[in-house]
Amino acid sequence: NATGVTASDTDAGQIWEVGDAELLVPGATVALLDVEQGAVVGPRNSGLGRALAVADAFAEGDRSRLYAATGGPVQTAGGWSTCALFWFDEGVPLDGALVETASGVLPCDFLGDPDLTTGGLDTVAAGFWADEGVSVAAQHADLQVVWVLRTPDDFDGVDLARYRIALRDANKESLGAGLVWTDLDGDALDDLVATAPERSLVGQSGGGFDVYTGEELQRQRMPSDPSATDLGLGVAGTMDGERLGTSLAVGDLDGDGLAEVVIGGTVGDPSDLGRVLVVQLGALEAYGLDRLSLDALPVSAAHTWLVSDTPADALGQSLASVDGQGLAIGAPAYGGDDGRVYTIAASPDFFDSVERSVEEDAAAVIDTNAPDEGFGVALSVAGDVDTDGQADLWILSDGVGNEAPRAVLLFDTRL
Repeated sequence: NATGVTASDTDAGQIWEVGDAELLVPGATVALLDVEQGAVVGPRNSGLGRALAVADAFAEGDRSRLYAATGGPVQTAGGWSTCALFWFDEGVPLDGALVETASGVLPCDFLGDPDLTTGGLDTVAAGFWADEGVSVAAQHADLQVVWVLRTPDDFDGVDLARYRIALRDANKESLGAGLVWTDLDGDALDDLVATAPERSLVGQSGGGFDVYTGEELQRQRMPSDPSATDLGLGVAGTMDGERLGTSLAVGDLDGDGLAEVVIGGTVGDPSDLGRVLVVQLGALEAYGLDRLSLDALPVSAAHTWLVSDTPADALGQSLASVDGQGLAIGAPAYGGDDGRVYTIAASPDFFDSVERSVEEDAAAVIDTNAPDEGFGVALSVAGDVDTDGQADLWILSDGVGNEAPRAVLLFDTRL
């Protein structure tokens, strides 16, 4: 497991790799340094760790390829770049220098200024195409673009201006605020899901998401700069100010072998009940290039809302798919910023109702024992740390006052 932290006096950023099964046991409280297996600090202003992604296709034993984005400038062999995407194939080195120890790098350009403190890559996701290997998507919010990078190994050191498909966010929808790859149509090519929380096609800032199939992306030449709306298909939110797409997960929640898209938002009125949208897209060819509202989805599609009974709990601020067993949903403002996490089990009748209560349907409800810590502000599947055959879950908090944030490893999700 790896975690990135970008806040520091110099905005250098840092990545830690942690893991020690003998210390990570139920009931233990462990200092980060006691389980640290690697650590890399970025150069000044680089914001290393702004976004991380793991490519499981490179798994060998307990190692996988880790992609790490910078949120600011960094110097590579070719010169200063405004940002860069690094990767590590042998784990994060212990106290290593970033450029010298990384397995590869894709600079954003060679126009960087070492004194810049803004800009950079904000979201990264890694997928797999059976006939090519790993593909990566990265959002650059300042440039309003999502870059799609095919087989990054082949272009180590080459700036992205010469090597990428650039999906231009022409409608300024914050396209790519959430990114994930998954095979939605069963063709062995991961498809790209990109959220658009500022989408206003139906509701003003109602949000939504797009899907770009692997087959479609493979047909694009590199480099190219298509408008995002000239490719793909999508869904548009209907409630003003809901901003669906501020969080994102994918997983097979009804057991049909294909993944559903799960998105959360921020309600327009703080007194509103939080909710999470789960969409079964159905036949992708039925969409054409349209971005459809929920009431206009194809007959092969279905959707349901997971709704909280507690106002202003920030339900859905964080989401995680738990390895086909179900879904974890964070509500970090529950109880006045105490925080809570729900797990929801996968079920063949998942879409039988258009609305489901998370309190009633929860397989588990996990509350904090530290008031006001924002428990559940972020979630991440941890793999099977305790080797019981079930996926474990990391639950992160903001911390309280002078108390440090913490990561809680949940061994039993009840899924």
